[in-house]
This record gives sequence, structure tokens and C-alpha cells, in this order.
Amino acid sequence: MVYLDLISTRKEPLKALLKCNKQVLISLLDKKNLAFLVTGLQEFAYTIVSSGGTASALENAGVSVTKVEQLTCFPEMISRPLL
Repeated sequence: MVYLDLISTRKEPLKALLKCNKQVLISLLDKKNLAFLVTGLQEFAYTIVSSGGTASALENAGVSVTKVEQLTCFPEMISRPLL
């Protein structure tokens, strides 16, 4: 009985890990095949986070995206790539 209790308590952290909110931040200069990449990530239950042009490209492709400014409550400060 004690052994079964240990097994059940060990499974709880695993269940929590599987239910955790997985996010990926994507910001790309070359947006070729972007929708394909993001759709694959969403199939693995990732929430897509992006800013600026990448977020717009994703929205135009019909992909659900959370904008960085929604999470930070600050507007985008740089509207061009940093090279």
C-alpha cells in the first residue's frame, strides 16, 4: 500500500509538467515558411508569442498569436531588426 502511494505521488509532478503552459517566442527577419513552423509548434500545444512584423505575418496567415506587448503591457519599442 505504501509503495502504491509513492508511485501516485511521483506521478503528480509529471502530470503538472504535461499540463504546464508552454510558450515559444518567435521573431524572424525571413518569414518564409513561418506558418508551417508555427503550426507544427501549436500541434505540440505551444502558445506562440511574437512581436511586430512577425506577429502581423502570423495573423495574416491565420495563426493564433499572443503579442509580446499583451504580456509585458508595454508597446513595442523597436520596429526594425537589430543587425
